[in-house]
Formats: sequence, C-alpha cells, structure tokens
Amino acid sequence: MTSRPSRPAARILVTLLLCCPQTSLGQWQLVNVRVVDGLGGHIEHGWIEIDQGHIAALGNGEPPSPTPTQIDGDGATAMPGFIDTHRHLFAYQGFRSDRSLQRYIRRKLPDLLTRLLTAGFTTIVSPGDHVPEIFEIRDRLANGDLQGPRLIASGGMLSAPGDHPAPTLCRGNRYCQGKLAVAIGNATHARDAVRNLVSARADMIKLVHDRELHPRIVIDDIVVQAVIDEARAQQVPLIAHTRTASDFAFLTQLGVARIVHTPIIGSLAEHAEQLRGLEATLVVQSTLSWLSPEVSARQRGADRADRLRQALLNLRTLQTHRIPIAFGTDNPWPLADDAFMPEVRLLADVLDNNAVISAMTHTAARFLYLDSEIGALEPGMRADIVLLDGNPLEDLQALEQVVRVIQAGHVVTTHP
Repeated sequence: MTSRPSRPAARILVTLLLCCPQTSLGQWQLVNVRVVDGLGGHIEHGWIEIDQGHIAALGNGEPPSPTPTQIDGDGATAMPGFIDTHRHLFAYQGFRSDRSLQRYIRRKLPDLLTRLLTAGFTTIVSPGDHVPEIFEIRDRLANGDLQGPRLIASGGMLSAPGDHPAPTLCRGNRYCQGKLAVAIGNATHARDAVRNLVSARADMIKLVHDRELHPRIVIDDIVVQAVIDEARAQQVPLIAHTRTASDFAFLTQLGVARIVHTPIIGSLAEHAEQLRGLEATLVVQSTLSWLSPEVSARQRGADRADRLRQALLNLRTLQTHRIPIAFGTDNPWPLADDAFMPEVRLLADVLDNNAVISAMTHTAARFLYLDSEIGALEPGMRADIVLLDGNPLEDLQALEQVVRVIQAGHVVTTHP
C-alpha cells in the first residue's frame, strides 16, 4: 500500500518548506497529477519522482516504487515552471541616483520577486538593467538571500551612440544612461564592451540593432560583426534587439540565433526564403504585451493597433516556418509589474494551447540555451514545477490558477 501523509500532514510539510527553503526533501514523489511536460505531451493521471532537486522519473497511474514521502496533487495539473525571457526589473523605474535605486531594491523589489514566483515563474531574464546591481540581485537569488525566480541577466545594452536605450528608457536621464546604455562607436569599442560585460559575469550579451526605427543612427555593420565575433570568442550567448523585419533578416543572415521581439515594422513574409532551414537554430521572443489593448488604452499612439496587427502577422509567418517562439512579456507600463496573461492571450491568437505552454517553458529554455536543464518535465531536468487548479490544454486561464510552486525540488509557495 502506498504510504502517503494525510492532507494536514502534507500541509505541515509544505509549511516547513516555506519557512525553511534550504531544507531538502531528498527523494519524494508528487502523485495524482495531470502531467503536461512542456514538450507537447501529457499524462492524464500520473506521478513525478524528485530526487535532490531533479526529476528522477515520471509515469502513468501510480509509481511502481512509492517513496516514504509523497505529496498528493489532488488532480492538479503539473507543468514546468514558467519562464519569462524578457522581464526588466529596473529599466522602467526612472531611477536618477544610487539612492533611489537602492531604496527600490530594499522596499519594493523583494515583494515583486515573491509575487513572480508565486505566479509560477521559476526563471526570468533581465535583458537590460542597471549594472552592477542586477548581477548582485541575481547572486542574492542564487544563494537564497532573496526569494524569487532564478534570474538570468545581460546587464547593459550595446548600441550605437544615441540609440536605444539612451533616447528611450533613459531619455534625459544621465544616471540611467551610465547604468544601462553601452555605446559602441567602432569595432574596438564593441569588443571591449563584450569583454567588460563578461568580466562582470553577464549571462548573455544584448545588442541593439534598430536602424529603421532610428534612421539617423546607424550602427555600422563592422561593429555588429565585432560584437558577434567577440561574443562567440568569449563563449557567451548573444541576443539581438530589433523591431523591424529587414533588421531581423540582416541579423539572422549574420548568424544571430536569438532575436529579442517579434518585428512590428515590415513583413517577415517578404524574407520567407531566408527563414527556411532556421527552425533548428533560431528562437524569437514574442513580447507583444506592450501593444495589447490594455496598454494602448492608457498610452498615446495611433499606430499601436497597426503595429500589433503586423506583429501578429509576423508571428504567423514564424509559425508557418516552424521558427520557435519564446514567451517574453517586456512587462510594459501600465500593466501590473507581475502581469503575464495579456501576453498569453495575444499568443493564443496565433498558437494553440500546447504551443503557448511550450513557449512559456521548453522554447523559453531553448532561447536561454538551457533546454537540457529546465523547461520540461522529464528525467534529469531540474524540478521546477507549477501545479495548476485546472487544465491549460483546455483553457489557458488555468495558468493563473497556481496552487503550488516547486523550485529545484523545494515547495516554495502554496496557495489555500
């Protein structure tokens, strides 16, 4: 007979883990769950065995060798922890001094990180935030000083002098420009900038390439190539920000394999020939939320609806060519800083439910080159698991109905 704690005992076990996140369960099993693996498959009534923070086994029905410790999922859906590949923590806050930044870190950031974890996000990516503070937050999360998602961070953004983020996120703000914008005027500057970020322990390099949005600011092709070559030499992943179809085509032609943002200007269908054969190497972020009706209703800009239509058309072109789409919100104001369903709803205009789930899990992990570690429920993967009171294969609203979050094998949050 399977040995399983009573529900009150299971609740006590969860409470112990909440108060003492460093406590390890060792080997244990999550039973009576629907398993949605993030790879397109599912088990209607299954179990997952976790050992030392990783998935040891999973299967249908009851586990053949029950462990002494089990948690009953009560029929909930178990799926991989959510991954947001575009989540700025500082860039939109308008800080103008170290004092204001540190005040935010002390007073507001811990709550945001906890809310993101509670919402199901076990990994987030900062694709441009203040240096060195963003790396310090990453390390505090890793060593348990802060509770929240695992953080992957790029640090500053490499761009032509005067290009994004200097005139956009940091407009009129020299403090922000010094913390966030990394101007690269020539190939030597470009190589030095990459090396400096690697020395600061950046997890990836972010290059901005938006010549059509800023026609008077042109980043030289030689400079772009220098960034690509140096990132490859330093063995650090490179992601490239662009908003236009022509720049998208240019960057992929140079071999850039991770594109930030689905293009909103120009048609990717006009570059269809170039997309052929890239499905095995290229991954593109979604980041549609800033064009969503929730944002458009609060911000000026008559072209937002047109840009959203173009972005959705380009998303369909990517889907037609089987180019993987990674979930990324870009958490735009005035949406709540932990909002993610606007992005889900826009993706669902193009993708089916299984593909949306994959975008939030396995494909997002591919964007980070971490798909051998996170983003799927299969043996050997890190045990980042979200339990949902509902079935997202039938209704994506279930993604909001999180009842429990497991991070690296620890039950870190639970909902009544």
